[in-house]
Amino acid sequence: MTRPSADHGQFLFDAKALTFSWDADGTGNAAPVVELAEFAKALILHAGDILIV
Repeated sequence: MTRPSADHGQFLFDAKALTFSWDADGTGNAAPVVELAEFAKALILHAGDILIV
């Protein structure tokens, strides 16, 4: 999984577990990481694939 490494919120994609998550504080420690989606098969996810409405 891509480890949180920022001091701001960020999305994380775990290509091994096939999960897409939100880390509100950017550390992965202070606030819980929220899993937003779990994919059934492997894929390549790019920033341009995400649309927040």
